[in-house]
Amino acid sequence: SISGWAQRMARRGDLDGRGVAMLANGFSKLRVQDFDLMSTLAQMLLDRRPSLSPLDIAQIQNAFVRVAASDQRLFDALRQPTLAAMPAFSMNHLAMISHAHGKMAVRDEAVLEAVAARLRERRDAGEPISERNIAAIVHAFVMKLEFQPIDFVLAVEFSLPRVIHLLDRNDVVLAV
Repeated sequence: SISGWAQRMARRGDLDGRGVAMLANGFSKLRVQDFDLMSTLAQMLLDRRPSLSPLDIAQIQNAFVRVAASDQRLFDALRQPTLAAMPAFSMNHLAMISHAHGKMAVRDEAVLEAVAARLRERRDAGEPISERNIAAIVHAFVMKLEFQPIDFVLAVEFSLPRVIHLLDRNDVVLAV
């Protein structure tokens, strides 16, 4: 099976951090519920943290949550790489990280404060939270994590009037 092949490759060490991240993300998008594989990939990711790109970091968190194969250990191990990569994260990355933390109920205030600060920086540059991401970010911070730092609030207050006309009804309800 493809899952078995991927697990053998992972165990042999034939994959770098990017390869492991891509496998985890790919299997999660297919909703493959292979917990042995995801556990092997999680361990490999822990060993390859320094080689992960900002995209890898965001996708990994989202991937493991998507297949309900994540645990606090993975989020703890990715805390420093996530904080270090924060200046490079796009709005999509920030939404993926927010969503993953919200879905797993991981209220890592250091990471969430950094996400909020990054959202405020983008607001200060005149860039609102996009219509594609605002509902997910607001839902994670407000509903799932019950955490609203001032930087987050300022970014949402700036963004809503600029994107609300682009949202569908469900997203409007989630965002306001």
